[in-house]
Amino acid sequence: MRVFHKGIAAATSLVLLGSCGGSTENTRIYLRTDAETSGTPLFQRLRLEIYRGAAPCEGCFREVAVDARTFPSGIASFDVGGSGEVRVRARLFRVRGNTDPRPESTIDVTARVVLDGMNQVVDLPMAAVGKAPPEATALRLGGEPSALAPSVPAPRSACPRPASPDEVCVPAGYFWMGDPTFDPGNEPRVDGRHERLVALDAFLLDRTEVTVSAYRASGLATDSLPRRHFVIERCTYADADDPERENFDARPVNCVGHRSAGAFCAALGKDLPTEAELEYAQGAMRSFRYVWGEELPRCGDA
Repeated sequence: MRVFHKGIAAATSLVLLGSCGGSTENTRIYLRTDAETSGTPLFQRLRLEIYRGAAPCEGCFREVAVDARTFPSGIASFDVGGSGEVRVRARLFRVRGNTDPRPESTIDVTARVVLDGMNQVVDLPMAAVGKAPPEATALRLGGEPSALAPSVPAPRSACPRPASPDEVCVPAGYFWMGDPTFDPGNEPRVDGRHERLVALDAFLLDRTEVTVSAYRASGLATDSLPRRHFVIERCTYADADDPERENFDARPVNCVGHRSAGAFCAALGKDLPTEAELEYAQGAMRSFRYVWGEELPRCGDA
């Protein structure tokens, strides 16, 4: 097996040679996906296997990283030598916390392909994540394509209204929600820790967090709200008569219960973000651990 590059459709060719028949002619197969493959891709690896019968062809296996080089414009391509009908299994999958494809975070598609030298297309749609779609038949292309249109994701709604100066419109998108290292085994997945793909429409989010002074001005602070105190230093709320109040007024308020936080938002004609919306925004819309990426925070970042 070897790798070489050709300029057809600006796609990379992953050549799987021999063992799939006696013909010396290659059949080019294009893999097309509507998943993000540039920048920070949703999937890290592409695994290809060619089957003749129940077992993979000898040497007809390839696994590569997913990036703008292997999937320019959402399209990759590879050549298979031989003749006759084979089955192509292509998997786009996550590897974080696990090196093997996990069904719930994998696009797993198998398609029948006739090796006869004609270009063919196999689609890897986002809608297939975590599912076992029926075996497909590759789309046959007549002639040599100079450009193959990428798969276009279905449009999702824009923000419900224009953002005010104090808001931002967070664009629609997909992201991985949950803990990628959590393995529930046979346990029912009801606690929300398992990783799953979430699609979000665009939504509005305040540019800054609610400050202590803004929450105090709302009049919603009750006696049950934990105050700034040496026993619970992590809480930031300070009463108006607190001598340290000025040191806390501009800080984000915390230790506020969900119901009280919802009441504050409702008084402004708004609502709390959902868990998915908050995780999406905090992960820079890219499933990062932190808004700046995967690196642990440092004291100098504060």
